[in-house]
Amino acid sequence: MSKPPKKISLVRENGPQPVATVRNLPSVDTVELDIPSVEAEESQDLEAEPLLRLDTNELGVPPCPLTRRRLQQLFDNPGQISRFPRPYAPKYTDKLSDLLGYPRDQILAAGGAYRSLLLISRTYLSKSKTVVAVKPAWRRLQTILTGMGVTWVPVHYSDPFEADSRDVLEAIDEDTDMVVLSVPDRVTGAMLPPEDVDAICAKNRQAMVVVDTTFAPFASLATVPLLRDNPNLAIIGSLDNAYGLASLGAGYILASKSIIEDLSKLADPHCISLPAEEAACAALDDIPYYQKAYEEIRKAKLLLFRFLEERKLEVMDTPANFLLWEQPQAKEVVAKLKARSIWVKDLSDEEDLPDTLCASLGTTDQAKRVIRALQEIYADMKEEE
Repeated sequence: MSKPPKKISLVRENGPQPVATVRNLPSVDTVELDIPSVEAEESQDLEAEPLLRLDTNELGVPPCPLTRRRLQQLFDNPGQISRFPRPYAPKYTDKLSDLLGYPRDQILAAGGAYRSLLLISRTYLSKSKTVVAVKPAWRRLQTILTGMGVTWVPVHYSDPFEADSRDVLEAIDEDTDMVVLSVPDRVTGAMLPPEDVDAICAKNRQAMVVVDTTFAPFASLATVPLLRDNPNLAIIGSLDNAYGLASLGAGYILASKSIIEDLSKLADPHCISLPAEEAACAALDDIPYYQKAYEEIRKAKLLLFRFLEERKLEVMDTPANFLLWEQPQAKEVVAKLKARSIWVKDLSDEEDLPDTLCASLGTTDQAKRVIRALQEIYADMKEEE
């Protein structure tokens, strides 16, 4: 008579659990772990107004109806979910090829911008390499690369809200191996015009220039044509923010054929899930929906801009879906907004952005709710003076 299989447990049931003794990279200890999404959800008062997240620069409205229908059709056929995704997301890649006007061998389907940049870094960087990057974005990537022995050269725009290519060009020399830019900037919205990106590419043709265009759709900005004259340019695109697919993760890398070949060797061929691929294709089939959403975003930002400006606050609009403003007693205002279930981004601890708050908006109704909350907060703070 056969014996039943012996149960094996990988968890010690009694006594203290062992503590890991493996050594991390020294740079890891400098990172402050921040998981705002979990905190926001757990702190939500069920009797309060619905939580309004304006601190993540997400689209602020649901994805297009076609995307929602495509996902519903997919989940109505659960057999597809149990299969591995299609390697390198061929349907999505074909859609991008038609939209961007480049052949498939110059496009690599990838996750969001951060994962794309990690892949590029893993492929081209190692100890003693040098990266030039505009602050304050990509702090976690900086931690990873400096831990690997990469030299990270931070660039500060003379005016954080006015992108000046001269600041970047001064930091590039013959030892530079990679330059990382965001157009528009993912923190301040500062915009480098295409001719400035072109000049940065020309400064050192041996250095790869990586341009993150996550927020470019909001500004109807086209950096893609620059690729034809700059073989050292790699463009990162993402559908996470501008197309409302942040929880799915769909992006791409557009570059020369040789760069895409290099990246493909280390890329995860299944990094785009089947739901992400189907959702992304549907979103790209309904560009008018998103153009209408971007127009609503511009109206919402204008409402909040005018309200803040009327109160003599310094307001910085951006080409993206967010605006920033200098807010005295910034941390107190953030706390009072949180008490009203409204989350905005506090940038006041950044070196170049004292007392600065940031809010991404999706609709005019969202803007009106923020304005009502700020009116109450400013009135309360005035009484407390």
